Amino acid sequence: MMGNRSHDIFVAIGSAADIERLRTQLMVEVAPAVVPSGLWELDFDQLGADDGPTYFLGDRISAEFPEIALSCHYHPEGSNWALQGVAEWHAGKRWREIIVPT
Repeated sequence: MMGNRSHDIFVAIGSAADIERLRTQLMVEVAPAVVPSGLWELDFDQLGADDGPTYFLGDRISAEFPEIALSCHYHPEGSNWALQGVAEWHAGKRWREIIVPT
């Protein structure tokens, strides 16, 4: 039996080289954007299982790319896809996690 899913929206900001490496590694087809600071931004989605967030992916990305600033907006199917949490990673670690009340 398959449980509910989650839709997690990641945003990664970093150097052109790091963002391009991340994009290639995750096989993201969308092209990155250049933000006003001159850094690159890559937005990508990830589906989670059992209504859970895919923060473990953020942990892995941040450990491998510590110079990238990363965030994830967590939208579980069980809450009708409403925003339920936000996590952020800086300097290779999960910096904070915010639970959004419903």
